[in-house]
Amino acid sequence: MPGDPVLIALHEQSQAASAENLRSLRAAWGVDRSWPERYISFIHDAVRGDWGTSLRTGRAVADEFTARLPWSLAIGGGGLLVGALISVPLGYAAAYRPGRSADIITRGYVVFSQTLPAFVLAVALAWVVSANWRLIPVYTGIPTQRALLPVLLVAFYAAAPLTRVVRHAFLDAAAQPFMLTALAKGLSRAQALRRHAGPHALSTLLSALVPQMAWVIGGTAVAEIAFAIPGVSQLLVESVASRDHPVLSAYIMGAAAMMVTVQALASACRNRLDSRLVSCAA
Repeated sequence: MPGDPVLIALHEQSQAASAENLRSLRAAWGVDRSWPERYISFIHDAVRGDWGTSLRTGRAVADEFTARLPWSLAIGGGGLLVGALISVPLGYAAAYRPGRSADIITRGYVVFSQTLPAFVLAVALAWVVSANWRLIPVYTGIPTQRALLPVLLVAFYAAAPLTRVVRHAFLDAAAQPFMLTALAKGLSRAQALRRHAGPHALSTLLSALVPQMAWVIGGTAVAEIAFAIPGVSQLLVESVASRDHPVLSAYIMGAAAMMVTVQALASACRNRLDSRLVSCAA
């Protein structure tokens, strides 16, 4: 995006954008150096635990993140967990009788979630639940009350694609020869799906959590802005407006680290579910 953070800061402080002010502020912030120099300096400091200083607030970026991270982790992680838990019974119900009512309903749910923007649903939830019904003080309640609707919002959009992933995993397992053996032994289709296709569906679900986490990071930003949650994503939006490069760089590195962590945890859980994955990797 175009825009000089130094010019933006001087404008917000009602100071003249003279050559002397520009030069001194750029030197103080270290933005007078070239991009390669600043990048190498950022990586060097980040490895030592120094994430820099926010150009907008003057506070250490690490302190900004530490204060806001619990909100974002609760909303993003909680929403993804709830969405995954919801997707298992929905995917099972859709796979139990393909083409019947449960399958049609879940397909409609996926289409509806893809066509309805998250911020529209967020505003509607806040208006209905808080303003009309007065069930939850969305903007003024205790932390658990304020986080409830954002978590449900993220879970609603996370569960939709995961439900179809689980459905396809159940159907894929149902077409395997071992399912015929299970049915021949006297198990019903429902019992065979739960006992023999369940682990395969769960392993597939764990794999799907990794790319879904990428959406959750963006979905958390929508939830935090719509419900005025002081999380990391809200800090990101404010930093974009002021071109706060240290905060933006730290956010990108943090998001990448989170994706790597989710990938590692999902792989570890899949290895515990199916030891054959470990031997294949070896």
